[in-house]
Amino acid sequence: MIAKKKTNIGRILFRLFILIFLIAVVIISAMYAFDGSFPGEINWELFNPAGIVEKIRNNYENERGGVIFSGDINPKLAEIYMGNLLILSESDIELINSKGEELWYIPHEMHNPVINVHDKLILLYEQTGKAYLVISGGKTLLKDKLDEEIAFGYITDDYVLFISRSNIGYKRTVRMIEPDSGINLGALYIDDYYPYCAIPQSGEKKTFLLYGLGLDSIYPSTVIREYGIDLNPSPVMGVELDDITPLFCSNDSMKLFVGENNAYCYDNDFTLIWSRDFDYNIVSAGMFDNGASVFVLEDYQNDTVVFVDKQGKDVKSIKLDNHVNEIEICGNSAAVVKGAEILFYGHSGKQSDHVTIPGMNIKVKLIDEKRAYLISEHEIILHNIAKNK
Repeated sequence: MIAKKKTNIGRILFRLFILIFLIAVVIISAMYAFDGSFPGEINWELFNPAGIVEKIRNNYENERGGVIFSGDINPKLAEIYMGNLLILSESDIELINSKGEELWYIPHEMHNPVINVHDKLILLYEQTGKAYLVISGGKTLLKDKLDEEIAFGYITDDYVLFISRSNIGYKRTVRMIEPDSGINLGALYIDDYYPYCAIPQSGEKKTFLLYGLGLDSIYPSTVIREYGIDLNPSPVMGVELDDITPLFCSNDSMKLFVGENNAYCYDNDFTLIWSRDFDYNIVSAGMFDNGASVFVLEDYQNDTVVFVDKQGKDVKSIKLDNHVNEIEICGNSAAVVKGAEILFYGHSGKQSDHVTIPGMNIKVKLIDEKRAYLISEHEIILHNIAKNK
């Protein structure tokens, strides 16, 4: 369940109990002193200090959140969809609201399913397979298959983009289709590097990034290229890094490429803002809305969380007593999962909350900077994140 700071809460409740008890003594003494006797029987059910304390405790727990769903969950993936929790399992995709009620579910028969969410649209596809679904509001808009195996996909209001393994001699095929009709909008054939991820770009440029592995030199490299959605084979711009940087993070104005123990931060025009090497391997990273970043470094038996500002300078370093499983970013807040614990931080590294829930596999999905769904193998918790201390 949700771990709370029992010592502080216990002291507050004890002091409140003493205060209520003293008030009760004063009232009873006043009534007795008025005419030497009680005017009538006291209704202890209405005036119950222990009950008041319990009510206050319950109100506190309600304010912090609680279990909204119990059962055999075993989620493969989880995402936020219209403020609700979208859970993907090996056999279906299900939407649960903040009360733990099932809004809808759709069964599937995909092997290695993956989901991508954009506003009201959901893309469910079979990685290393060919099948895909487009869903909106619990209804299937499109169900189809590609003629090539899907490596990656994402959805927007205007198109669905797939990176597939080419059957005609190219390294990869990038294709776009309409999300409701399945009409083919065009294709881009890549033959000089292996793109494995695509990222739609914000703003009015209507472009997307292809992010992949370059093999044209002696050592592998990372190739990042920006293309227009007209699928013109000539990229708008791009950059190639000598390192392999499989992790990508971004906000509206900055892009962060993360390698084994290094990181490169660019603006939207691919001008380098900062780059740096770390003393240990990076196991996870994230970028905040204000341009600050957070890195999790693998340090022997324990991990270290390092917060840096938008210029790449260290702000705070926190040594943990366990390994980090994942990190989730929303706005200027971060949720760091380590074992059965979730630590909530602000962008400067100030801890705001600490939660422990049962279960071997814990997933966290931030609704916003104040609320989060905490998902274990057997329960879903809607947690209200405490304010910064």
